[in-house]
Amino acid sequence: MKINKEKVLAPLRLQNMKCHCCAKFIDAVFLPDLSSRLYYPKEKEDDQHVVLWEWKNTAFQHINPYYYDLIYCPECSFTDFRDEFMNPEINHSNKVKILHDAFYEEKQKKDSLLNILSKKIVPEEMNFERTVYLHLLAIIIQELLPGPEPQENPRMSRDWRKLARLYLRTAWLFREKNPEKGGKKIQQGYVFEVRGAIDSVLKSVTSIKSDIEHVIHNMEKQQNYEKDNKLFKKDVYLNYRANLQRIISLYNQLKTSSVNLKKVNDSHVLLLKNKTPIVGEKFYSFKNELMDHTNAWPDIPTSEVDCLQKAAVHFHMAADNDRYISDIEGLKLLEFAIKLLLRAQLKEDLDNLFKVFMKRSSIVRSDFMKKKSSTRSLVDIEMYDAEIKKANAIIQEISYLYKVGNKNEPKEKSE
Repeated sequence: MKINKEKVLAPLRLQNMKCHCCAKFIDAVFLPDLSSRLYYPKEKEDDQHVVLWEWKNTAFQHINPYYYDLIYCPECSFTDFRDEFMNPEINHSNKVKILHDAFYEEKQKKDSLLNILSKKIVPEEMNFERTVYLHLLAIIIQELLPGPEPQENPRMSRDWRKLARLYLRTAWLFREKNPEKGGKKIQQGYVFEVRGAIDSVLKSVTSIKSDIEHVIHNMEKQQNYEKDNKLFKKDVYLNYRANLQRIISLYNQLKTSSVNLKKVNDSHVLLLKNKTPIVGEKFYSFKNELMDHTNAWPDIPTSEVDCLQKAAVHFHMAADNDRYISDIEGLKLLEFAIKLLLRAQLKEDLDNLFKVFMKRSSIVRSDFMKKKSSTRSLVDIEMYDAEIKKANAIIQEISYLYKVGNKNEPKEKSE
């Protein structure tokens, strides 16, 4: 497969680099990372999904950076995160060299899903469907290594954290494209969520006006009462009126700004309706297309909930098996996995992982306390105190979120 260089337009880059799997020099298409300052995340959700990107050049506002998180080798089809494709050494757990033999063995199979998905990728013209296929391709490649049973040699097992990240990013893609919420089709995009907030502000403004009128009415009654009883002090009421006048002035500014904001949002929504295709049957036909691959991949993810569940499982595996992470980092991975299951509302999975988390956090905290009690170094004591404090903070937050999350109704596994 050759890259059509004429279609690699700014801000995309075309760079000749070495694929560390096939060892050939290739033309790779990629988007510069955040350090380029071409774009930055303006709004994030609790699982780090960016719902609004801000581009320095507004002409690129239509580009979704998530479509270019991965680099694809047009020679051998190997796919990996941009940074690790360019320099595998930045990740101690990178498996590209270990994957080599299993990867080429899989490519030789006649009906390999790896080859089927590779044909669907066009690096210089990425869209939602191609990006999902690219992420699934990267997942398939990483899952060629043994797992999830414990291995005698950890170096030969999967990169659990990378797989978790791949599943999480695939969940984000499904979330951005999923046209249903509460059984109703909705427009996609951050701007469509703004309108309700603006209406809420306008209602609050109206409430403020009523409160001001109520204060003025009561103040006049109080003033009459004090005059009748010879208690009236003019300077006190001048102070009242001065401050009320400031509130009324701010109220008028707030009302005007809120109305103008609503007008801007209405015109923005109209623009997006004209420029952005409405997702509907096309999305569901794509999900059916994914289901066609279940013979080769029985548990292929086809929804956000599927991907969130698998991401949580792999963050759990990383916490248990990644030898390069600390005890606190392991707790944080479990914390994040629990948050994903809360978002997916998978109650049974959530309950099981919460028990694992509480048991592990208790062991970690006890271990730090034992080490603290057995040392005489003030530096070490301070260090262990800091670690215990971190563990307690994580435990407190997860306990609270779990308690609140249990009030929600569970979802089915697949949307």
